Amino acid sequence: MPRGRKRAGVDGSRVRDTPTVLLRLPVGITARLRAVATVRGVTPSRIVLEALQEFFLELPSEDQRVVGTLARREAERLRERFPDAAE
Repeated sequence: MPRGRKRAGVDGSRVRDTPTVLLRLPVGITARLRAVATVRGVTPSRIVLEALQEFFLELPSEDQRVVGTLARREAERLRERFPDAAE
């Protein structure tokens, strides 16, 4: 039987290998985020990931292209600092 906590990162990666983002949210939004995560049985970060993906898909195609270009550049920089992080 495996010991320790189950890996909670994207695709089963270790959370400590993942870059950190600090968000300051109003109390009501933080409460809603935690409540949705509890109801769905996932981590708050998973809710943020899904919400961001939905937001991206609703952007006009030109904005999606620009975001894609900028995100690839940033991902290259982040991979240098976090080589073991999942995509």
